[in-house]
Amino acid sequence: EMLAEVEGERGALPLLAFAVSRLWEKRDRENGLLTSQAYQEIGGVGGALARHAEATVDKIGADRLPVIRETFRNLVTAEGTRAVREWDELLSVFSDSSDDSQAVLRSLIDARLLTSYEVREDDRKPTRRVEIIHESLLANWPRLVRWQTQDADAAQLRDQLRQAAKTWNEQGRSDDTLWTGAAYREFASWRERYPGGLTESEEAFATAMTAFATRRRRRRRIAAAAAFAVLIVVLAIVGTLWRRSVLATRRAEAPKLLALGQIELETDPTSALAWARASLQVADTDEGRLFALRALSKGPIARILVMDTELGQAHGANFSPDGEWV
Repeated sequence: EMLAEVEGERGALPLLAFAVSRLWEKRDRENGLLTSQAYQEIGGVGGALARHAEATVDKIGADRLPVIRETFRNLVTAEGTRAVREWDELLSVFSDSSDDSQAVLRSLIDARLLTSYEVREDDRKPTRRVEIIHESLLANWPRLVRWQTQDADAAQLRDQLRQAAKTWNEQGRSDDTLWTGAAYREFASWRERYPGGLTESEEAFATAMTAFATRRRRRRRIAAAAAFAVLIVVLAIVGTLWRRSVLATRRAEAPKLLALGQIELETDPTSALAWARASLQVADTDEGRLFALRALSKGPIARILVMDTELGQAHGANFSPDGEWV
């Protein structure tokens, strides 16, 4: 049963050592037996490992607990499974305290909570990878279960970010693979509330996204400003043409009004002046001004006021053309 639990696992022997040591403590001393009941009491291989994990955290120290949590946060997926990370990539999350984080990482590996191994792909230099030693630790270690629950909302996008950053790096960091639009806005909102850090490649991906979004906003602002400027120019041209058209129409109308005033000039200078004023309101021309002066030169214009018959007072008067009689 113990072998079945660790079959196919890296570091299987240390896992068995944990379980066997706990089982030995629970042995039936009177009969000299290792019992199935005792094995169930220690929680099997996973339970023994979980108890050892808690003891290891206490040994490392409470002051380093944030580093421990961040380490495991990067080694667990949103689905609650183990994630494999490269050694340097994992440590890049702790750029501000790399020495301390490296010491914590080595302590977790020495305690057999994590396992580290090298992988050679093709002819490239071997890469060192890190992962949690056993899947059962994710379900049986209460502290880690609590951490996963607290990070559940942010874990899904973190996994997506991890994969997107990897794709971005593999494709030469092309802008075509960056998140834009709604995806970038969701990331920006997530980043503000995400309690953890990002690896070096993830941080580079995030920086590239922000820079690209800034460039797009700047281009949109420039395009909008250019469109607005073109609109202003078009409106100015249309307005100028419209004003010219109106002015031309008025200039064509003004001589007609003056012609009507010309008819009244000798017989009724007051009416002639009224036509002159109407012409000037349409278009202020030299011809209209001169005609108004000619109408005024004929004598004082008539001023017609209203007669108040109830009060018996004259509020109106008609002047003779020569201005001598009222």
